[in-house]
Amino acid sequence: MAEDYIVAYLHQIGQSLFQEAQRLAPDSTGKLKKSGSLALTNTGFEITYAVPYAYSLHEGGHAQEPLTTNWVSKIPRHRRRTKGKMVTVKAHTKTYKEGFKPVPILEHGKSQAGGGILGSSERGQAGGFQDAGVFTAGGSEAVEDWMTLNMNIRKRRPNRPWIQQAWERISRNDPMAKSIRSIRNMIIKNPNGSLSLIMNG
Repeated sequence: MAEDYIVAYLHQIGQSLFQEAQRLAPDSTGKLKKSGSLALTNTGFEITYAVPYAYSLHEGGHAQEPLTTNWVSKIPRHRRRTKGKMVTVKAHTKTYKEGFKPVPILEHGKSQAGGGILGSSERGQAGGFQDAGVFTAGGSEAVEDWMTLNMNIRKRRPNRPWIQQAWERISRNDPMAKSIRSIRNMIIKNPNGSLSLIMNG
């Protein structure tokens, strides 16, 4: 059947695209590549990069909205290095000045907004940034390095469209794929800031 041929073709394209996208993805920390996944479906495929900054890294722009309240972080007990030695920091709550917020360092070695005060944790446990504005142990996203930034003084980050670039490379010698010059309109931003590319027959 024609539908089966199209789905088989999309599965082949999806595998080639994901392989090339993984090769081109920014790799300063490895978190972005590690979060990448390919799902072959009954109608095509879906590529996802699950880190919460994937969409803004691919498409550019501001990763955070202006912050007009005092951000509160609940810091779990952890180990960190100070003046050449490791010390244990007790669990505590920290309230930041209005507009300031801790954000994870991205794949290119900078924060989501650019510029800030760098902090580094030596914790063995993973932490996470929650929607309520509280940093807790055992959260959904591993955060080992962060910067404290004034979210109301933000720079616009240029895009790094590694999936689009991967598509352009794999479609050069494929007449059917080459007819689709851009796949940017197929890339969606998920609620947590991650991205997905969905292509169906």
